Amino acid sequence: MKTFLIVNQGLEQVSAQEVKEIINVKAKVFPEIVEFEAEKEELLLLTYRLQSVRRILIAVGKFKEIKELELSDFKNWSNFFTSETAFKV
Repeated sequence: MKTFLIVNQGLEQVSAQEVKEIINVKAKVFPEIVEFEAEKEELLLLTYRLQSVRRILIAVGKFKEIKELELSDFKNWSNFFTSETAFKV
């Protein structure tokens, strides 16, 4: 799944290198954002091992307007998050 890391300015290359070393995936670097594709298991590993990241974002789809997003389409949130996991929509 498409994943974005929010990082402090100047740490983009460091974060991309961390992703490469931990899950062996090449990441695209943008100002304060690192983008890459990862599986669920890889994301869990990254959450424990990344040190230069402020937030991890998971793309659930692309929509031109927020009203097009139907959260009922994502019925199995438990596949992504445990009861101890915090997340924001």
